[in-house]
Amino acid sequence: MTSNGKVLSNTYKYLIKILLTIVIMSVSHGLVLTDSFGATKDNSYEINNYDFKAVVKKNHTYEVTKQITVNLPNNLSEISFDVPAGNYIINDVDVKGTDFSLAKNGSKYNIVIKDKKQLRKGSHTFKITYIVKEFAEKNKNYDLFYLTALSPDWEVPIQNYKFTLVLPKDFPWDDLQYYAGQFGSQDVSNKMSYSIDGNTITMSGSLIPSDFGITFKAELPDGYWKDPLNNEWTIGLGGVLFIAAATLSLILWLAGGRDPKFKKKVISNPIDGISTADVAYVFNGKLSIRDIVPLIVRLGISGCLKIVEYAPKKYKLVKLNAPSIDEDRYIRAIYGELFEDVYEGRAVEMEDIGVKLKRILIDVESSVASGYSSREMRASTTISKLFRYVSIVAISLAIATIPVLVSMYMYEEEIKYGLPAGLFVLSVLILNIITRRFDLRYDMDWNHFKVSISMYSALYVAELVYVGYLVYKCNKSLMIPLLIVVAGAFGAMMTCLMAARARENARLSNRMMGMRNFIEEAQPRDIAIMQQSNPEYFYEMLPYAMQFSQYEIWAQKFRGFKVTAPDWFEIVAEGRTSMASVSNGDVETLTRELYQFERTIESVYNVINRRRRFFLSSGR
Repeated sequence: MTSNGKVLSNTYKYLIKILLTIVIMSVSHGLVLTDSFGATKDNSYEINNYDFKAVVKKNHTYEVTKQITVNLPNNLSEISFDVPAGNYIINDVDVKGTDFSLAKNGSKYNIVIKDKKQLRKGSHTFKITYIVKEFAEKNKNYDLFYLTALSPDWEVPIQNYKFTLVLPKDFPWDDLQYYAGQFGSQDVSNKMSYSIDGNTITMSGSLIPSDFGITFKAELPDGYWKDPLNNEWTIGLGGVLFIAAATLSLILWLAGGRDPKFKKKVISNPIDGISTADVAYVFNGKLSIRDIVPLIVRLGISGCLKIVEYAPKKYKLVKLNAPSIDEDRYIRAIYGELFEDVYEGRAVEMEDIGVKLKRILIDVESSVASGYSSREMRASTTISKLFRYVSIVAISLAIATIPVLVSMYMYEEEIKYGLPAGLFVLSVLILNIITRRFDLRYDMDWNHFKVSISMYSALYVAELVYVGYLVYKCNKSLMIPLLIVVAGAFGAMMTCLMAARARENARLSNRMMGMRNFIEEAQPRDIAIMQQSNPEYFYEMLPYAMQFSQYEIWAQKFRGFKVTAPDWFEIVAEGRTSMASVSNGDVETLTRELYQFERTIESVYNVINRRRRFFLSSGR
């Protein structure tokens, strides 16, 4: 259909047009049964009389009463009256004297009647009432009044009709334009008569054909509709929830999630009485199989065993001198467990090592843990762990609430909770992984850590962007989506920082961090001084460099320095190009080989104990 595109200048014709378009509004936005009005399950029917009354309110709502008389040529199983869906909701639907069901089906609502008494052959009258509530107008320049009275899909002719329309007393008619007819805009004044009584218009007519469409439009002054249906507050609430979650995370961090602060130290030598196993336990509160490898290397450096690569990625441990009585108890226990019933100079093969590793791990962790069992030596306080979980749940709830608020904004009749539940679970899972990765940052290879934390952080940000996009689709504003991303990222950052150490644990970890920082940041001058005073300095610090995942960084510090070739690590596998380099004291090659040794030990351990390293596991 096409618009006549103008307001009639002639007073009489102008009034006719006004009456037509205003009558049309009575049938728009659910006031008229537009799409396939005469739909039935079995066959068609006739509409003998169609009486309609609509009362238009200043809050952009319509109180609708329809009395429809139909003639059924046969008994029917059901009859359906359709109300078009649009930028509004329909409430308080009722069909007097009969049972009915209401369901939204795509672009329309279906009022379905299945009462057999009301569907027998013959004439029946149905009285339908409902209220149409228009959403608030988003245009800032004017309030739009756009009504599709009848669509071109109208299928059932109306024999007689009567429209009664009650308008607000101050309704402005100056800009009304209409479209009417079967094939474009037509003069339809010969099909109706009308009368006006104040702000009430009554119009009647006959023989309204099928495929007859009527639409009208008016641009009313901005703010004409007073207090229309508006759920804009739901979008604002989404932003408030994210601010609240981020603020809660900050408060929890300040209240109990911060590490005690100590003056930073520079530690250039091993700390007396502190092994690499102590480092692992102080930082993480537990040990993994990778924390055993630096202890095995320490036994090699001490002359207690030799690591031999006899085939690519296949190692054996050769028994040498027993540890001194002054060594840590668990160091001696490792030696005893590895070489039980093995003569000096004989080797333990890989398959035998794997069987022993689980017992070694349990014994070492138990022994180390006994020295840090006091409350002041805990790797993380109970309250800080609780605060972290509360923060994760708060942020995840804020994320999960957004789809619910969007559904409320759209006035969806049925809110689906599958998506919110999925977003909540995903958020809890991702934030737990991110915080765990963050806790292990000093126990992982730095490149591995950066890749890992970046990957999971990207997933988390993608989740924030997704819920932000849901909000953006509602009001086309970037303010709340940006707030969601920023507040969500800030809350996650506070959550990561929220694993506070007990005071004495923090004091000791501060010293350990001093050692780690020295390994990472030492200058050639510092290394020269230490190496000159102690030719074995590289090897004394090597297990700690391994524990801090700084193998190659530590080795690179010794470029240009003479370091004795290790007699405790040997490569005899054929075709291995690293053999000569290690034999000549190339410590960078040595550290790469030790890294491969660690990975092999871990693999053997997992295979022997029927475990597999999976995607979410931590690692150096």
